[in-house]
Amino acid sequence: EEPAAPVEVNYAAGKKYTVQSSNEDGVPVYCGSNIDEGNFLTDGVLKGKMAGFGQVEYQGSAIAHTITLNLGTKRTDIDKIVFAGSRIDGNRQFANVTIEVSTNGKTFKKVDAVRTEVALEEAPLFDVVFDFESDVTAKYVRLTCANTNYVFSTSEIQVIGYGAEAGDDVNPGENENPGDAGFVVVAVVAMISLAGAVIVSKKRFN
Repeated sequence: EEPAAPVEVNYAAGKKYTVQSSNEDGVPVYCGSNIDEGNFLTDGVLKGKMAGFGQVEYQGSAIAHTITLNLGTKRTDIDKIVFAGSRIDGNRQFANVTIEVSTNGKTFKKVDAVRTEVALEEAPLFDVVFDFESDVTAKYVRLTCANTNYVFSTSEIQVIGYGAEAGDDVNPGENENPGDAGFVVVAVVAMISLAGAVIVSKKRFN
């Protein structure tokens, strides 16, 4: 009998994050008419207000949007990052993404990844997958998305591993500064079963 396939875990599920635009120092980032308070991209909702659109659309030509996630626990087996339900066409062509990781929220290092675009049934949406050549260790993940067109459109950010951790290094009562490293959040990590080799979650947009 073959051993069971490892179950993938989305370490970003339910976690808070900060988002900062390169031309808006300290100004909240808007998603349409709503301020993104650091929950739209990790709430598990793969559905835009209109069919074929991502849940989150950051606007602004030639603007970099920096998203910093605090996973709450240092993870040692991060395999890939997925921007689920993304638009990659027209003036919503998917941004160039720089991935940086940190274990302390202060010192970040860039990590390289192989980008793959997986077409979903809900055209013209794609899962944009960044696979790491080897497992990455991180508690904080910083994603700098540099727009080349008007709108950066995606639905969900997933940080995928298999449940390994290097111990909970969040001390009770610890108050970390979210300005640089996101927010400390106690959350139950959502378990996601893999439906294919690359697609992390494939859900039908109603």
